[in-house]
Formats: sequence, C-alpha cells, structure tokens
Amino acid sequence: MRFPRAGAVRTLVLLSFALWASPAGAQTLTYGAKGGLDLTRVHFGSSFAPDTGTSAGVVGGGFVAAMLAHRLVLRGEVLVANERAVFDSVITDTIRTLDVPILIRSRAWSLNGHAIDVSGGFVARWVLDATETVGGESSSIKGGIAKSNQAVAIGGSIGLLRHVTADVRYLQGLKGVYKKIGGGTEGRTRTVQVTLEYQF
Repeated sequence: MRFPRAGAVRTLVLLSFALWASPAGAQTLTYGAKGGLDLTRVHFGSSFAPDTGTSAGVVGGGFVAAMLAHRLVLRGEVLVANERAVFDSVITDTIRTLDVPILIRSRAWSLNGHAIDVSGGFVARWVLDATETVGGESSSIKGGIAKSNQAVAIGGSIGLLRHVTADVRYLQGLKGVYKKIGGGTEGRTRTVQVTLEYQF
C-alpha cells in the first residue's frame, strides 16, 4: 500500500494552522524533515501470544514547531512508521502506521555548545497496512489489526549542527494492536525511535 502523501500533507498543513492560531502564533513557525530507526517489541499480557523480541524498522516524515515561551516549544509531526514484530523467528508481522505526535519540547541544558532538549506528549496512530510473512510468503493481516491506536511519548534531543538534531524517543502504546476473537485487543507496542532531524 502506497503512503497517502496528499493526506499527510493536509495533516501537516492543519497542524501548521493550529500552531499559527495558538498563542504561539505571533512567533515564526519552523519546519523540517526527519527519519531514522524504529525499534519495536510487542508485549502481550496474557497467553494470547509470547512477547516478541526487539525488531528494527524505519520511520520518517516532517514536523512543524512554534515557540510558546522562552525554552518551550509546541511541536507537531506527521510520520510514517514501519514496525516489525517477529514471532519465534519464523513469523514476521510488518505494520505501517501514520503517526501524528503532538509534543512539548523544553530546553534542558547545553553541552559544549550543543543544545539538549527534553520532550513529551501524545501520539495518535492510524494503520495504513499490515502484512504477515511466513516462510517467504506474505499475506495481508490488516483486518486483524486495530484501525487506530494511541501512545505516550517521552524523549530527548541534542543539536549536532546548525540545522541538524539527533532525537531519541520512547513510545508506550496505550492499547493492543491485535484484535482478539470476541472483542478487544492484545499486544501493546513498546518502541524506541532514533532519528535525525533537519530544520529548513
């Protein structure tokens, strides 16, 4: 399934307008792009399935930010994440999601001239596609995956160059991603994202 670029652009435009209309609107908005690694494991709280190990995927997209106050930034992002879950080394599930994080980023300190920030917030997620691969054969499992989910995010970042920042973020899924027979969901994701950001 191809990434719906038009929908992502519309979402980023709406985020930009929301930030502009906020009390931070008197400040200049900043924009940028980011991408990197998505390291995910799935935790099951019952006998539905064993917990998975950590598997590597990719994440990338864009962001818009506005200054709320001194050292405090409101930030919205539109990202596409490819997350992988490996069961018993023979079954690999790949779930592609459209993520919209809304974060507060605050300047914590400076290290040898490199700005260090901490951040936290909420992430809304929508499933774009999901496949399962067994023995080299892939099939869609989108019908067995919850259409949407939410996560809380905490993390930190450090400025490397004038326009380049490294960001590390932990996401804790609030609901299960797999549908259960009879209703409900199971399997919460625990994700670490390590990305590089470029501010235009």
